[in-house]
Amino acid sequence: MHRFKYAGLADGDGSRAHCHLWVWRSKEQYLVMLFVLQPLQQVWENALRGGQVAKLKQPGGLAQVAQGMQVRSVFLHGPGGSGKTYCMTEVVVKVVRHFLGRRGVKGIAAHNSAARLLLGKTMHAAGKMTRQQSLKAKHLKPKARARKALEAEWQDLFFLLADELSLAAPALLAGVSRRAFHGRAKLMGLSLEEILEHPFGNVPLQVLMGDFLQLNPVKAHTLLEAFCTSPVPGVPLKTKDEDRDGYKLFRQMCRNVVLFNGTHRFLDKDLPKLLGIMRTKGGKWVPDELGGKIWQRIQAAPQDPHIREDYVLEGIAGFFARGAFAGIQWSRSCA
Repeated sequence: MHRFKYAGLADGDGSRAHCHLWVWRSKEQYLVMLFVLQPLQQVWENALRGGQVAKLKQPGGLAQVAQGMQVRSVFLHGPGGSGKTYCMTEVVVKVVRHFLGRRGVKGIAAHNSAARLLLGKTMHAAGKMTRQQSLKAKHLKPKARARKALEAEWQDLFFLLADELSLAAPALLAGVSRRAFHGRAKLMGLSLEEILEHPFGNVPLQVLMGDFLQLNPVKAHTLLEAFCTSPVPGVPLKTKDEDRDGYKLFRQMCRNVVLFNGTHRFLDKDLPKLLGIMRTKGGKWVPDELGGKIWQRIQAAPQDPHIREDYVLEGIAGFFARGAFAGIQWSRSCA
């Protein structure tokens, strides 16, 4: 465990922002924080030198001050509980909001539960898309009213934080990026022909988070599913144009990758052992002693079908999501 003091950047009057003392669980958290916040320091110092600090919180002002800055894209990879989301939401998000306001930060995720953890929005909501929205490129170009809404949503953004990326469909990642591009293209002077070369319309700071070694929780076409079940890593058996766009964007945004190790989520040794067994390629038997400990923690209603050994959630042969017994491999290993 490490303790580091972050004194903050200089405020407009030359004084320092309030000092904070955070307890870091790993060196990765501390180093990532420094690397991610460096662009904020750069834009703040540029604003101070140019007497443009007041512009940063004005509509369109941040884009003018940050003009010419290189986009910083970072992918944080690691298991649940390793501290990826914690160091972003508890440190980086708060620091960016202090200097740029709430409009300078946006958190997104494919599913509502992950989006709520970021105090953000689902990818559909951030892209002003309905759940029935076609994700084909020709259907994502907004009309005048939608474009105005997208500009209000995206043009003043500095820091984009996307969580649980492994559970996002490739086409959805491409779709929300395209919609963000349309919201920023006019302000940034971007050409529509280069929409895939400028993920999310060149938001200056983009941090993606996910675990591509986890188990796909449901039968769904996700970035994770494509990496796990295809003969060619990262490419599903049937690839649509919108899927290819998603893969291209993902590769392009992973310019910097940081691996987080370990987990701080569990206070005992039983659940990490179970997760290790679940990750074993080809399956592995759960020891009786460990199985008994886990069974005591399962809270189920009377006659709950989900804990029957013959319960099968819709899926493919050998797929993880086949009920509690098969999922944690009480009586058989997964092929």
